Amino acid sequence: MPKTKQSTKEKFHKLEEIVAELENSDVDIDKALKLYKDGVDIVCDLSGRLKDVSKEINILKEKLDGAFSLDPFEGDEDDNGGC
Repeated sequence: MPKTKQSTKEKFHKLEEIVAELENSDVDIDKALKLYKDGVDIVCDLSGRLKDVSKEINILKEKLDGAFSLDPFEGDEDDNGGC
């Protein structure tokens, strides 16, 4: 069965579940490794989504003459978080 696309909110929720499970000391090493890898995948997906959204953000600036202009948002383009 193909995976359905998860919303950003669902991805955050899944990441919280993974963290909670990893904090449980009863998790065996193989399951912990799989959870860790799944968590990294989710973080990379969310990081990519955040970059996409930040490219769409414009900043409204007021010029000295009272007119307004829209300037592109300038985020930290070099930081990809290792993804």
